[in-house]
Amino acid sequence: YAVLIEVIRAARRRLILVSFAAYHVPEVFDALRAASRSGVEVWVIVDGGTEALHAFAGVVGLAVFTWPPTLLVDCDPRHASLHAKAAIADDKLAFVTSANLTGHALDRNMELGLLVKGGHVPALLARHFAELVARGVLVKS
Repeated sequence: YAVLIEVIRAARRRLILVSFAAYHVPEVFDALRAASRSGVEVWVIVDGGTEALHAFAGVVGLAVFTWPPTLLVDCDPRHASLHAKAAIADDKLAFVTSANLTGHALDRNMELGLLVKGGHVPALLARHFAELVARGVLVKS
């Protein structure tokens, strides 16, 4: 929780949150609401083959994107998933983690994450997701 909340609260312009699975996690969702209310552009990117996008249904001010596995024309969509997990604030702070946005992942599981402060990596990650949105690989829900 602590590192994810730190990244969400650090955002002043744009926050990108990526997760395969997502369930309502009150502290995280409160931080997302606060970020949105303060004028932060919040992008949430989740797998299109799961019910993850429904976790964000009641949160106003978020742009929710999915990666529909049906875009993979050469693959069975049941065998492809957006499995990335990250939080990127203002192209300056990035948390890349194995933890999904679930209570178990954030509170109980043994997960691993790397927090990158400054340098070029946070901006590269943010640019990557922005390009996926621009190319229509990630679809606004």
